[in-house]
Amino acid sequence: MEKNAFHSLLQLRSAAFNTEHIGQYALCFKLHGSIIEAVAFHVGDKMLVYYERFGFSKFLPIQEVWQQLVAEHAFLGAGYWQQIAILEPELGYVQVPIELFSTDLPHDLLNLHLSLNTEKAAISFWQHPAFNLVNVFAFNKEIASLVAGLYPLSTLRHAHVSDAILLGLHSMPEKLDYRYLHLFVNRNHLTIAFFRTGNLHLLNSYQFDTPEDLLYYVLFALTELGLEKDRTELLLWGDVGATFAGRLSILQQYFPLLSFGGRPKGIQYHYQFDELDNHVAFDLLAAYYLFV
Repeated sequence: MEKNAFHSLLQLRSAAFNTEHIGQYALCFKLHGSIIEAVAFHVGDKMLVYYERFGFSKFLPIQEVWQQLVAEHAFLGAGYWQQIAILEPELGYVQVPIELFSTDLPHDLLNLHLSLNTEKAAISFWQHPAFNLVNVFAFNKEIASLVAGLYPLSTLRHAHVSDAILLGLHSMPEKLDYRYLHLFVNRNHLTIAFFRTGNLHLLNSYQFDTPEDLLYYVLFALTELGLEKDRTELLLWGDVGATFAGRLSILQQYFPLLSFGGRPKGIQYHYQFDELDNHVAFDLLAAYYLFV
């Protein structure tokens, strides 16, 4: 195994995080491209206690990377986390009204919308009573099996990035209004959400390569929803800050009403996390609501 299979890009920890009592905390992972992100929460105290971002070589088998990560990390290898979740960032998903859903339908529902490789992907679902829907999604079997094997003593949950986005947005009901179009950018994936008086009208994801592609999908969503670009405020989260200036500048050219979104509400964020911009890692911070 290569000696340096991974490296930490950013680690933030609350002073309240007690690694000698890991059983108090819930842990969530997300793997996207050559980046692994991890967050931990004290669920009872509604508190974010840890965030870390790792980079690794995409030429190494992910099993080697992850095994070395938990073996050499100061506390990620602990076996007694209260709960563990994995966020699926890339594979497909679809929303179904709760009243039309039954547990024998997920595979058929998802296959109506995409061609699924069942050797590499499994299907699960997450209920969102607040929006009267069930989100049916595919997740990576290899990653799920790997994490389950590394943490056999912890309860493992599967969710999609879109689930975390819905849970996080539910914590800020004042923004679930037709005046706002919500944009979540993660590497080269864009997720767009739109609501009218708290009711979800659009939740969809797109893969893009250039800032022009990003602009195209935003304009396409506006057209489909019948919105006016001069009267609709774009709320931006994720990879749209200074490091991704091209994405931000092209949106600023076309949309007079544009601002960064904030963190999910109802969670404590101590000052140690000030280094993490408020619009960054919304899905991972909202993963807190997977555990409550």
